[in-house]
Amino acid sequence: MLLVTLAKITGFLREITLSYFFGASEITDAYFVAQTIPRVLIKFIGVGVVAGFIPIYTRIKDNQGFEMANKFTNQVLHLSFVFSTFIVLLVLFFPEAVLFAFASGFDGAQKDFAILFIRIMVFATYFMSFQHVFKGFLHANNTFWAPAIIGVPINIVIIASIFIASQNNPVAMAYGYVIATASQMALILPVVIKKKFSYRINISLTDDKVKLLLITILPIMLSVGVNDINEIISQNIASQFVEGSLSAMNYARRLNSFMNGVIISAITAAMFPIISRMAAQGDISRLKKVLNESVNFNLLILVPAAVGGMIFSQEIISLVFGRGEFDDIAIGKASRVLFFLLIGLPFIGLKNVFQRAFFALNDTKTPLLVTILSVSTKLSFALMIYFFTNLEIAGLALATSIATIVGFIFLFLFLRKKIGVLKLKNMVMTALKILVASLLMGILVKWLYVQLLSITSTVISFSYIEELVIVVSILTGALVYFILVLIFRVKEVETFFNLFKRKFLLHIPNFNNKKDTNNKIFEEDRGNFLNKENEINDIEDE
Repeated sequence: MLLVTLAKITGFLREITLSYFFGASEITDAYFVAQTIPRVLIKFIGVGVVAGFIPIYTRIKDNQGFEMANKFTNQVLHLSFVFSTFIVLLVLFFPEAVLFAFASGFDGAQKDFAILFIRIMVFATYFMSFQHVFKGFLHANNTFWAPAIIGVPINIVIIASIFIASQNNPVAMAYGYVIATASQMALILPVVIKKKFSYRINISLTDDKVKLLLITILPIMLSVGVNDINEIISQNIASQFVEGSLSAMNYARRLNSFMNGVIISAITAAMFPIISRMAAQGDISRLKKVLNESVNFNLLILVPAAVGGMIFSQEIISLVFGRGEFDDIAIGKASRVLFFLLIGLPFIGLKNVFQRAFFALNDTKTPLLVTILSVSTKLSFALMIYFFTNLEIAGLALATSIATIVGFIFLFLFLRKKIGVLKLKNMVMTALKILVASLLMGILVKWLYVQLLSITSTVISFSYIEELVIVVSILTGALVYFILVLIFRVKEVETFFNLFKRKFLLHIPNFNNKKDTNNKIFEEDRGNFLNKENEINDIEDE
């Protein structure tokens, strides 16, 4: 999580740099669409590879040894190369058709910039597809730090390319994007090799394991494909609004995705190999326990983030992007989009957790059905909002949140039917405690912000006083929230706090004398707790 946070901070700097030099303009609209095309197309296979690769790789490694698992990894790499080549050729030969599918509202200079960008940036597809495979390989071998931090080099290179483009030619951003995706491989390859991966030319579509992967990921790919269609239609609707609307939506989505990347990706990345092993061993009881903990940890961080972000949506957009070419109109558009996106933020985390549970259980059809339902819901609401309200670009964000909530509800119901009770009472009680703590925190922080701004604006003459006040208010809110969830005795907070003490405080010299005693007490308490928890689980299951 800490490493993903570092990567996401550099991602923020990237977006701030882009907004400073180019604002929300025809160039940024074209740049965002050109990024979306390879990302969306490669996600079609990338998500499926990661989700389908880990359970199969784990079984091969456990039953047939590392050499066979390594052979399987090579076969998946070759499949990724073939698929990437198909995408590259498609874009190079039919750029206008591809652009029309993603942004039919583009014309004039906006269209010319977009076609130029996508012809160059499509070559990033190769590096993105390989990165997906190696990410699955490292996760399956319990290495999480390298995939978590690869965002740092890509963001640094993109920032440099944006600066160069602002001084010379915007096309430098397109070349910079390709170089940036290649830089990820420079970081991840040494780690992959250290984990004893060795490249072999080995292509066989008739191999039983490859067939199993293709069968497994087909519903996932269809699910991603449905999502891609959904994103394409969303981009098309966004392109119909005034110039800069699509950019405003993307800036807000990048801010919203910060929490997605930091919390949701980190939890699901660590959880998925664990529950895959449990599913392979038939240990459904422990699988449920990990799911319950993952749900509660997601809620613990995402609910206050959503509440605080909604309260300060305009201030946050202004703080992060409000400088240079990013004017008040762009701030207003992006803040409205962010507000509605944050409604669905906690449910994105829960949805991802339950999706991974189905993948671990080798059920990829149910998530596909739920995805189709979610996308249908989003498109229905998006079109209604588009034709019957004046929310404009913010309406797409609202439709996205509604669809996410609907998808989560159905995934939960189907998973409960598949593996039995899921400690619903525990989840609901934890969610209520967290929601109350978040609302109290939000009320207090908003009051504090207004009071501090009123006092400081008349006493202190400082150009960045409003930004300083918002930062102080948010930090105060985080402290207040932590105290409240401790008072409400949210178990996951106590677990995290105890883990912190064991992992870090006991290594400080003053604590060393207490280490043995504390560890002994901890092991005794842990044994008693596990025995008691097993009794409670038996009662709940009955």
